[in-house]
Amino acid sequence: MPRTVHPQRRNGLFRLAVCRRGKVGVRVEVEPRFDYGASPARWTRRGGCWEAAAGESRAALRGAAGLAADGGRLEGAVELARGRCLPLAFVFGARAPRPLDEDEARESLRETAGFWRRWTSLARYDGPRRAEVLRSALALKALIYEPTGAMVAAPTTSLPESLGGARNWDYRFAWVRDTSMVLEVLDRLGYGRETAGFMAWLTRVIRRDRGALQIMYGLRGERDLAERELPGLSGYADSRPVRVGNGAYRQLQLDVFGEALDTAWVFEKSGGVLTGAEWEVLAHLADVACARWREKDAGIWEVRGGPRHFVYSKIMCWVAADRALKLARAQSRAEPEERLARWRAAAREIVESVTTDGWCEAKKSFAQSYGSDALDASVLMVGLTGMLPPDDPRVVSTLDAVLRELGDGPLVARYRSADGLAGAEGSFLLCGFWAVELLTRMGRLREARERFDALLALAGPLGLFSEEIEAKTRTALGNYPQALTHVGVIYAAWTLAKAERDARAARR
Repeated sequence: MPRTVHPQRRNGLFRLAVCRRGKVGVRVEVEPRFDYGASPARWTRRGGCWEAAAGESRAALRGAAGLAADGGRLEGAVELARGRCLPLAFVFGARAPRPLDEDEARESLRETAGFWRRWTSLARYDGPRRAEVLRSALALKALIYEPTGAMVAAPTTSLPESLGGARNWDYRFAWVRDTSMVLEVLDRLGYGRETAGFMAWLTRVIRRDRGALQIMYGLRGERDLAERELPGLSGYADSRPVRVGNGAYRQLQLDVFGEALDTAWVFEKSGGVLTGAEWEVLAHLADVACARWREKDAGIWEVRGGPRHFVYSKIMCWVAADRALKLARAQSRAEPEERLARWRAAAREIVESVTTDGWCEAKKSFAQSYGSDALDASVLMVGLTGMLPPDDPRVVSTLDAVLRELGDGPLVARYRSADGLAGAEGSFLLCGFWAVELLTRMGRLREARERFDALLALAGPLGLFSEEIEAKTRTALGNYPQALTHVGVIYAAWTLAKAERDARAARR
């Protein structure tokens, strides 16, 4: 996937087949389908290239010597001698592209490799598992849509949470939560430019919508993400339905305010500069969180069983107030005392509410929602956000309860309670990395390291992680690669590396 300033090389996939010795036959088949498989391509030979069209959609194959069209397919065979290269580029949205030669293809490869090597060289991380941390950072960077600064939660739709099941969702949108978490970890690694781009995008979207904030948008800021099913597609492993769009965009999820403020706080701590317009938007989000934290919502997991008082949502509303106060103090921002007092009061009230109404005495744990005895891995955030210290007995007891009831080896399920949806799901990988991070903050380093290494072993052959894992078979489930899982890798590695350095220093 080229990183280049040349317009002919953008928005495409390059393939370079090189013969290292002797001779080799290469067979090429190209069969694109537009409109989610409903429209086969019509091929036209033009200017030394093949162009594919279906309605308003266009694509082109460059470097297509020796191929012939057969209906919606291009196919052919080429024999390469030693040292020769067959370059191909499938370019989207192109009209009348130039032919592709070997020199241009090799130059594009050099440019792309050079870009990524320069980018990874900037990473501020020298701890254990550096290769895995950089691989996760690369995956996250590649999910960002650079023209706007937004990013997809995953580049796929409808990969199932259980094989043959119906929990199949479209993740090709920009969740405020997911993007905030991603940019926060990238900022910790030294990539402030990406965070600045997201803050500018978020500011534009909120100001355009007159202060309103959805939980998710299209990559260009689209608001309407209506969900529909594609009955003509059988889905991965016969997992129906295949969905396009995501109806969760209409949900109220109060945690997004805290995630946005937390990202801004990390950005500013690392030397980033928020503009006046960005601070105005962030202060508005803190106001909304402090005004609405008592409401029920759909929670982080976007359950479809009706709104509840989710503990995680309350925790993140506290984060919104807490980080807004820290941001105001950090740059001596001239906020009215009445506003600051409102944020302070809300922060105190939320802590009291969570520690009283969110606690389940029977389980010795914070619960998924008020009045419930169901557990949820997201409540581990009570000790990861700073609401309570990690060594608080309630935090320790909560982690032990979550691992006991939701754990399976190094894996941790999100929850096991009813959520308004049919079928089952796998263990959520992010939750396993949350457990590693909290164990580390508690000083249980050996246990944290063992869990961390076991989780890293579940990566695919390219070092990428899915959303979930089936505990018994270790089968990857859900959309892939999943941004939040790679966020978990980096957070856990960063926290564990720092704790191990501090432990070594203390022994000297």
